[in-house]
Amino acid sequence: IGKNAQKYILAMYNKINSSNVIYIVSHDSNENIAQLKNKYIEKDTQIYVCKNNTCLAPFTSIDKVMTLNF
Repeated sequence: IGKNAQKYILAMYNKINSSNVIYIVSHDSNENIAQLKNKYIEKDTQIYVCKNNTCLAPFTSIDKVMTLNF
């Protein structure tokens, strides 16, 4: 979620090629996806990793996300 969300998603997609991963991008606070409502922070780009309907605390670094086991 955030202004760099699309850039982050493309970088992650190139590193994590898995059929078990769903990527969702949000650029602003006018979000229609329920899970992303009220999570937008204007000056930050956040990465949410969710599994079994539970999300971890947001990440701001792709490198930290890459340490997770998908």
